[in-house]
Amino acid sequence: MSERRPLFSCLALLVCVLTIAACARPVGDFGRARPSVIHDEIMPAIGLGSAIGRGEPVSLFRFTDDEKRMRDMSWAIVRPPHVDDWYAANLIELERTRILGPVDLTLDPRVYYELLRREPYRSSEARYARVANDADVDAEGVRPFYTVVCRVFEADRERLRVARSLPDLTPEEAADVEARIWENRNVAAWAWRSLEFRVAAYQYALERLQIETPTLERVYDVSQAIDVLIWHVEDPDGLSRCIEGGGYNAAQDVRPGRALWPDDAAVKK
Repeated sequence: MSERRPLFSCLALLVCVLTIAACARPVGDFGRARPSVIHDEIMPAIGLGSAIGRGEPVSLFRFTDDEKRMRDMSWAIVRPPHVDDWYAANLIELERTRILGPVDLTLDPRVYYELLRREPYRSSEARYARVANDADVDAEGVRPFYTVVCRVFEADRERLRVARSLPDLTPEEAADVEARIWENRNVAAWAWRSLEFRVAAYQYALERLQIETPTLERVYDVSQAIDVLIWHVEDPDGLSRCIEGGGYNAAQDVRPGRALWPDDAAVKK
């Protein structure tokens, strides 16, 4: 029995760490992530081991400024569209830190409406306004995110070009190069999946609001806001242009965004 105590102690410590870790990332001003030792250091350290255990590529390279910026900006996209979605927020944080794999694929977009419906608004039209505002904020965030993603992809092409030209490149360095490119593509792919998730959540909410509290004027406003977001998400050219000539097939999993950004008013019908 005494021989098992160290094992039980390690398991108990792991359970404690994961219990502490299983909480949503703290939010500061303007919806930005607030610095946290647990979320910025402890959980990512655990996540690296978990990712390796799942057989995922893991790079030990330091992050460039744009790689950090892309990850920071992607968080605003991948987190649940409703701030009260505690369950999804926990899973997303465990996925962000790589403790878990792509659990975002299991989330239900209908939860957004259920949480929205519980809020005690005095006016039924306030829920329509909330959906339209959330969709508008998401659409506005795609522009700067897309710009940073393209810079990261361009840097990855240069990273790969230089690595292939070095005669003394070590196997460890080569593995880090491939792993970092995979990690960058994975962050971008997750963000585009999350945008599609938000579109589904807003569309479902609008449909249910039309049944419960119909109002033609507000329906039109929300529909226009969702159309703009869809336009940003579904264009067939955007991000694919960033990865042309990159020579890395993981990029095929990235959902495209917009390469050119006309006035959003042009999208509205």
